[in-house]
Amino acid sequence: KAGRYKGVSMEEVEETGRYGAATAADFTRRQLLSFDACTECARCEESCPATTTGKPLSPMKVVLDIAAACGSQESLHGDEISPEVLWGCTSCGACVEECPVHIDQLAAIVDLRRHLVAEGEIRGSAQAALRSVSAAGNPWGLPREERTAWSAGLDVPTIEEEPSPEVLFWIGCAGSYDRRSRKVTEAMVRILQAAGVRFAILGKAECCTGDPARRMGDEFTYTELAGANIETLTAASFQRILTTCPHCFNTIRNEYPDLGGDYEVVHHAEFIEELLSTGRLELEGAEGIRGSFHDPCYLARQNDVVEAPRSVLRSAGLEVVDPRQSGKNGFCCGAGGGRMWMEEDTGERINSERWEQLQEKDPETVAVGCPFCMTMMTDARDAVDSAVEVKDIAEIVAERLPGGTV
Repeated sequence: KAGRYKGVSMEEVEETGRYGAATAADFTRRQLLSFDACTECARCEESCPATTTGKPLSPMKVVLDIAAACGSQESLHGDEISPEVLWGCTSCGACVEECPVHIDQLAAIVDLRRHLVAEGEIRGSAQAALRSVSAAGNPWGLPREERTAWSAGLDVPTIEEEPSPEVLFWIGCAGSYDRRSRKVTEAMVRILQAAGVRFAILGKAECCTGDPARRMGDEFTYTELAGANIETLTAASFQRILTTCPHCFNTIRNEYPDLGGDYEVVHHAEFIEELLSTGRLELEGAEGIRGSFHDPCYLARQNDVVEAPRSVLRSAGLEVVDPRQSGKNGFCCGAGGGRMWMEEDTGERINSERWEQLQEKDPETVAVGCPFCMTMMTDARDAVDSAVEVKDIAEIVAERLPGGTV
């Protein structure tokens, strides 16, 4: 799977004197052999949202440039593989998914990004986000004391107040601090309460999973954040972790085990589907609303969760119409890989391209299952002054709870 990166320890850096990839020799023999196997079919290019929208990044060219430098000690970084090329990646994994010879272009790009971070070649809003993640535990740099402000008046128990819950609700940074994403968090709380689920939150003890830092190439900050979260989670007692963010879902589920944190993690689309199928949750309200679901890359492509969100939407009365690129072949919103905190000033905007694709099926509602996708799809809609609603799965379901407002 794309996005499964090999960690880097301080001991390794001290022993080897390198952090990330500066030359072709910094890649493993297995990686170099895979790069040499590139057939130049350009499927990675054709599927890449950055290439498609006119960015300088070409996953195929990155691979070919590394392969051409094999045996040389010359730096890979420069005119060919420029910082603009590397920062253009959204880490969606489409290139890896499409490659017929199983090259992991994404892991290579992250290795190259790590060198840029070590050399201080990251600036502006991206650098500020990394500093905020490290210092405040969230990319916005907001106080940890405000992490639970969204829960005021909602009767949400912390893990201290509800020990050993059925579900530990991992809120995530966006769900805690972003005004629009807070509404999704609140909707999920109403669903949990309506279904009688014993749940709890970590409250101020929760901090960023480290996903943005790792995708941008700051492995040390990721390891520090992940280690703190694993220590907190290991001290708690719960059955499963529930989250509304595919990035948190992917990181805790697939990457924390490498650091000793092995937990059962479920995305809210899967959990709501389970509540509906077991009869713990009943819905009522409108039917026949035409809706498209925008698949988050870190949910569908990276973790094979495709049917659950559609099943939930159908149960909520939506007629689900898929765009031409959907499921594991979906098109990125443009916010992954740290792009959420970077300016997009080259070519067409990725979120605008995706919005146009979604509108081909003339939906009344665009449903999302990720806070990053929510931001990007809402911005793309507002840019063209569209009347189409953008809502998270949890919001659509919460509106159809008995007594809810549709």
